[in-house]
Amino acid sequence: MYLKAIAMILCLAAVAAAILSLRQQRWQVQHQVANMHRQIENARRSVWESQVKVTAQLKPAALEHRIQIADLDLVPLAGAPVEAPSKQPSARTHRR
Repeated sequence: MYLKAIAMILCLAAVAAAILSLRQQRWQVQHQVANMHRQIENARRSVWESQVKVTAQLKPAALEHRIQIADLDLVPLAGAPVEAPSKQPSARTHRR
């Protein structure tokens, strides 16, 4: 009887130790995730601030003027601007 009780107490102690270990690991992972989120937010803020600085220094008219002075043959990456649709009604939308 006492042997069973001692075995049961030892098993419960082992389970409790395993649960405490898992709880500690969970806390550590949550801490790492929070740190990663902070790092991501700081990186985003840094990128945004860099974009603001570039935008502040970039003046389209001055840039176009310098490109013309340098006689560069540049092609837009996004393609030519799309023209607005004409104001004339098409055959499908015309009512008779």
